[in-house]
Amino acid sequence: MKKLIACLLTLATMVPLIAGCATGTPDDTGATTTTSTTAVTTTTAPKKEYPSDNMDSIFAEPSYLLARQIIKDYWRTSHLNSEPRNGTAVVWGFASFMEAMAEAYRLFPNDKTIAKAYENALTKGIAKYEVSATITTPNGQKHDVTYYNAGAGGRGDYYYDDDAWICIQFLNAYELLKDEQYLAKAEETLEFLWTGWDDVLGGGIYWDKSYGGKNTCANGPVAISFLWAYQLTQKEEYLEKGKMIWDWAREKLLDGDLYIDALGVDGGRNNWKAAYNQATMIYVGAQLYEITGDETYLEQTRRTYEASLSLMFKGRGSAVTMNGNPIYKSWCIGWLVRGYLKFYSVDPEKDTRGMEYMETVLKKNLKTKDKKGYYDPYFKTGDWGGESKTDVLQPCGMLSVMALCTYYDIAMAEKEAK
Repeated sequence: MKKLIACLLTLATMVPLIAGCATGTPDDTGATTTTSTTAVTTTTAPKKEYPSDNMDSIFAEPSYLLARQIIKDYWRTSHLNSEPRNGTAVVWGFASFMEAMAEAYRLFPNDKTIAKAYENALTKGIAKYEVSATITTPNGQKHDVTYYNAGAGGRGDYYYDDDAWICIQFLNAYELLKDEQYLAKAEETLEFLWTGWDDVLGGGIYWDKSYGGKNTCANGPVAISFLWAYQLTQKEEYLEKGKMIWDWAREKLLDGDLYIDALGVDGGRNNWKAAYNQATMIYVGAQLYEITGDETYLEQTRRTYEASLSLMFKGRGSAVTMNGNPIYKSWCIGWLVRGYLKFYSVDPEKDTRGMEYMETVLKKNLKTKDKKGYYDPYFKTGDWGGESKTDVLQPCGMLSVMALCTYYDIAMAEKEAK
């Protein structure tokens, strides 16, 4: 348990919160399973037998059941569905599946179904989106670049934010499984991600291959990727690139203490302040403080964290509806949780408000479970906003939220017991 608390409270590594708290060994199916080092003694045994000791949270059992339901309905031997038993997911949805399976695997490392789904996602699943080609960027042609297109089979266009989500999950897998192949894939993807930087608008990462604008949704996760890679490899170039992105985003994309969505190369500006954009930039600032110890990063990040509480929540979490964000997707909320947890891990004041508000909302959301095993993905009961309730992003995002809150509960319970 001491190892879990150390991972949670110091967070020497990155996404998700407690990466590195389990050790991996192959099982007889070829999947990777683990012997958990994060066992928690509970006063009341769970009603059912689960392949984990990490059940000391009201979110633990729902996490497990949802993980198994997602695998049943969305994963096929040849592809990931975009809807239950229908369609093929785009790479953004596939990245959300990788995220969710990583969280489930960390919680339930001895479940062979989850372990196998995670292994398949990291290997033959994501490989279906991989492309190696020459690309034309504002900096000229780049040869033999490996990246991930939006559509399975390498179809469609590339998006720098999508590839950053994939890169983050390769780094996550390396941290969790200690398999060098995933670090190699992450570094390969980093080479592509930097092709999105040029001096137009003074720097910054573009959003997609049209090179028409530079968005927080790309710059945040790309910076996370470089800074996490630095912590794993100690390659100074990765740290410098992460700093460059942070400095540019603060100069160009910050409005008050919150981040706008985008700047266009034509002078246009999108002032929408999205939840996941605040989340990733909170995460980046916390990373930089963790790496450098520079108080400036901490204070800048604290201001965005404070502003995000007012942006996102009504009544300190007492209302299910989150405020000020027109996209209510559980995937977005998953990244908000990661941002809050990362900030908490480095914050000397140990401000828990973000997680307390989040858990208040999530506890209400648990009551929305339907007959198929899924939840209101928009955190506002009964209003789907005209979007699909069952797009793969939604249940995978919900799984991430519940799993991350489970580990937070475990750590807080242990902290209080000391």
